[in-house]
Amino acid sequence: MRTAVTHLLKVAVNGGEDHKLAIAEAAVLYADSGYRVHDTTILQASPYRPDLIVSKTDRFISGAHRKTMMETYWIEIVDSSMPPRDFVKLPNPIIRIDIGKCKDANERIEKIRRSVP
Repeated sequence: MRTAVTHLLKVAVNGGEDHKLAIAEAAVLYADSGYRVHDTTILQASPYRPDLIVSKTDRFISGAHRKTMMETYWIEIVDSSMPPRDFVKLPNPIIRIDIGKCKDANERIEKIRRSVP
């Protein structure tokens, strides 16, 4: 029996090997938590491109009414090969995940998993 494909991820990654793996792992973990992972390949020419862009639609209670809002986050993976960048203007909240002191893949994955809101 084949399982259905629920996500198709298309992300552009830069940096060292650990940095690239962390971006891919973050895309999978955020998608598994219900976030939509945006296609970042079209932004490759921009110097202000985040490592990953994710969004999720949630319902909020505002008094007696319920609102449906989309929350979009920029994910930036920080390590020794790609230090933190200063973005000129942030259109969305940014989540910085520092993987610089992770000794192995398990620590890196756990740190990314803890960053999922």
